Amino acid sequence: MYEHAALIDQIVNDDRPVTLLVAPAGFGKSVLARALADAVGAAPVAPGAFDGPGWRIRDCACDPDADPASDGPGRLVILCRPGDEPQGLGRARLYGLLRDIEPEALLLPAAHPAWNRSAGWPVLAGAEEIRDRDLSDYLAREVLRPLPAARLEALAGDPGACGTLAPLIPPLRHPGTDAHARLRRLLPQAVETALGLRLLADGPDGLGWTGGALPARPGLALRIIRRALEDGDTELAVQLYRGAGGYYLFYGVAPSDFAAFIRAFPPEVLDSDAALVVTRAILALKAGEIDGARRLFADRFGDDMLDLSRALSPASALPLRVQVFRIVLMIYEDVTVSDAALDAALSVIARIPVDTHLLRGSCYNAVLEVFLRQRRYAEAEDVALRAGQAYDRARAPLLRFYIALHRAVIRLLRGESGAALPEIADARACLARLEFDSPGDARIARLVEAAARFEDGDPTAMLSFLDEDLDAFAGGETWPTLAELAVLFGSQAYGEQVSTGAALAYLDRWWVRLAMNRQFRVLLELRKAQVLQNANRWGEAARMLSPIQARIDRVWIESADAEFARLATRDEVMLALCWLRQITYEHPRLPYLGRKLDHMAANPRLTGRQRIALDIWRAHVARATRNPSRVRALLRSVFDDVARNGVLSVLAEEYLFLADLWSDAGTAAYLQAVGPARAVMRRLEDSRFSFGTRTARAHLTKQELKVLMMLTEGASNKVMARQLAISEPTVKFHLKNLYAKLGCNRRADAIRAAKALGWVR
Repeated sequence: MYEHAALIDQIVNDDRPVTLLVAPAGFGKSVLARALADAVGAAPVAPGAFDGPGWRIRDCACDPDADPASDGPGRLVILCRPGDEPQGLGRARLYGLLRDIEPEALLLPAAHPAWNRSAGWPVLAGAEEIRDRDLSDYLAREVLRPLPAARLEALAGDPGACGTLAPLIPPLRHPGTDAHARLRRLLPQAVETALGLRLLADGPDGLGWTGGALPARPGLALRIIRRALEDGDTELAVQLYRGAGGYYLFYGVAPSDFAAFIRAFPPEVLDSDAALVVTRAILALKAGEIDGARRLFADRFGDDMLDLSRALSPASALPLRVQVFRIVLMIYEDVTVSDAALDAALSVIARIPVDTHLLRGSCYNAVLEVFLRQRRYAEAEDVALRAGQAYDRARAPLLRFYIALHRAVIRLLRGESGAALPEIADARACLARLEFDSPGDARIARLVEAAARFEDGDPTAMLSFLDEDLDAFAGGETWPTLAELAVLFGSQAYGEQVSTGAALAYLDRWWVRLAMNRQFRVLLELRKAQVLQNANRWGEAARMLSPIQARIDRVWIESADAEFARLATRDEVMLALCWLRQITYEHPRLPYLGRKLDHMAANPRLTGRQRIALDIWRAHVARATRNPSRVRALLRSVFDDVARNGVLSVLAEEYLFLADLWSDAGTAAYLQAVGPARAVMRRLEDSRFSFGTRTARAHLTKQELKVLMMLTEGASNKVMARQLAISEPTVKFHLKNLYAKLGCNRRADAIRAAKALGWVR
């Protein structure tokens, strides 16, 4: 042990009545107090207090509440830490009755035997073996904890800034010593521990953790909370977790790190604490387990809370944050959201404080998804803007990424694929701001970009996504609008670039994943029917449409009129369009069919693709009813829209109708003369049109081609006659001509020959 003989002599020989030594922890104040007491014959009277003849020695580090009077009898020596100086010493200092001793007077000289392991810091010069764990704990609790939380956070974010702690930790001034190297190694962990202790005293507000925004450094927040768990203080960990934003921390760190962090909580806490139950439900959603998330929610909060209206009512027992999660869960559920439920969600937003940006952004995000499903584009644009602003203020780039993607989807649904690409670039910029990799979100961005490029006539990105990313995408986070994009564009890409069988097999893969939800099941059934229609397999398509349980069936279609303009849900609109397309092909001269299509075209809930397809069907009906001026006007509008907005893929899907219209020399000549039709058709030929279809059309008449397609479906002569609206003898006439062109005289031989020639898929 070292001695303070010289310093003690200075104090004893000083004639001023008060001596004050202010030094940080670890400088040896308590050792000096005991040594001085021995030198002047003072005895301990209380922890850190020594009285003797003419002396009072007070070590405030041992008794922080002590407030020694400077005007008492005899000499007074006060030793304390910064910030613990007793009140009332100003008068003694003004009159020259007080001596201040600098803390450096306690440091050891370089000649001291323990210099290398202590670098002059007395606390390291005592025991020769000090465990790292003990030293780190001492640094956190004794040296660093008194510092403000903001400064500790700055130190945690910049290890190089630890050099500014040299006044508190003198070895930091002496690189090259063992003490310097050891302290540099232990300080980052000690700073994080001290920050957790500081937050325990000050609350999360000490770091600005308001719950309204993500912490500036989410990874640090996780480490602080994790350290509290490792120290056995689960209550503190839960308190800090809530204060740091709860499950929103997921969006600030790597998914694997967050999952490991959550697993560190005791199982009983994970099952009981509302914030942690909601977090587990979020993790289930991110893994694609929507039913699992709903089950977790219901087990903790009650089955009745799955009902949106009950859960979101102002009288609901759910805390506001849990109500917000219930709204978020709505994003993943492909259910019809009633106007009452939507109003309830909007009322929750009204109850959220304006500076609670994360919660407000989440509500806007969920409502945005609902508006997209309902094709309410103006409202979707508005809430997307609000959600993006909220997430920007909340310092949440990953959540802001989702809004940029939604804005890209709005453009795609509106038939503006060119305008979607800048939104996708904005989404990628948000991902680039993350300090971690998020492969699942990168896949989502690739899907939306592939859809935009596919719309514009480039199938490469979509085919690459289907080959490389589909399995991982289908097994991860999926919400209904994303699933709709994948189902729509993926099946079309397979149908055009591979085969109809490949497209149907692709939809069957989605069936396994999505068919438990009724609305997803309807989407898949309708898309299968459309794929069959695209392949000219109209009989199979009709048989696929007929069993779908809905109020809209063929009878309803043939009797409805203005009702088409009032259809509101996605599936009803899609089902009506499938039947209208079927009837347009089979019976283009059906009375009032043109008027039905006009009413359908007036429906505000159509996507851009659907609107263009309808115009092509309307033109087909106009040609069948001998109205060439209407045909030209509709097709000119179609080609103008396609050239302006880059939605080429819908022309490929409607090529059966478009090619028939284009075959009219007068119509084709007019369109090539007044608009971009020639360039559009050339691009369409290059990117979408299949060799087999061209070959068949070069050899067969329109009716013969229809007969061939129905032949491959196994339709009888009677069925062909009914669906083509011709007599059975006429069917036999077309079959005779077809057999002659194929060089056979039986149905089975004709089908084999057509497939061998590439006339059918």
